Amino acid sequence: MKEKIEQIIQSIVKKQNALKDNAREQIEAIPINQTKNEAPQPATHSTPPISYILYGIAALAFIFMICTGGASEAASGGESGNVGLKIFWGVICALCAFGGYYISNKRATSSPSSSTPIISLSEKKSYMIKRISSCTKMTADSWDTFMTGRKNDIQKVLQEGGLSREQLDDVLPKTYMTEIINFSVLDVMSRINNVADNASGINTLIEIKEDCKKKLCAKIDEAANKQIATYKLILRSIQ
Repeated sequence: MKEKIEQIIQSIVKKQNALKDNAREQIEAIPINQTKNEAPQPATHSTPPISYILYGIAALAFIFMICTGGASEAASGGESGNVGLKIFWGVICALCAFGGYYISNKRATSSPSSSTPIISLSEKKSYMIKRISSCTKMTADSWDTFMTGRKNDIQKVLQEGGLSREQLDDVLPKTYMTEIINFSVLDVMSRINNVADNASGINTLIEIKEDCKKKLCAKIDEAANKQIATYKLILRSIQ
């Protein structure tokens, strides 16, 4: 009987270490630092097709302007010729050239520099809360399920161990309740939400993440050590 109780205690130690390892892994995996994909990329200039069309029209207008001037001068014996038509093609040439230049430069300055959007600090905070909440719930649920099984195991061991009624009445009540991992997610959520959306916000979130990891592991240790102490007390009571 004593050997079986010691085995139950050892299984709690293993579960304790496994939960801490998993909690560290889950929290450390939360992305907070700016990644390469999130970093702004150098702007790349891509001339839109409409600019090329306008440049082409400007070139044609320039040619027509030259030809119109030459033809008019030849027909009028060296006089000014059709000045109005020449001015018309000049205006068309200037407008199309300017339009092509304007559209091309507007596209270069207004188009996104990277296909991957930069994640805002607010989004990082929301994601961090979601991941920590999930990790905490998973840890607590796993511990509770595990301890329900260990409670049944130790009660069965005690009931089948040949103890007197007086001994059973003394030790069985100690098995009715199991320790819980008492970690407050609300406190973490409040700290994260209070982080200012400025340049120092990232560093603050990193500090909160590290502190959360340490505190969750400490709460796992606290629950497991108390449970182990209770079962060791039972073990001493039946010796």
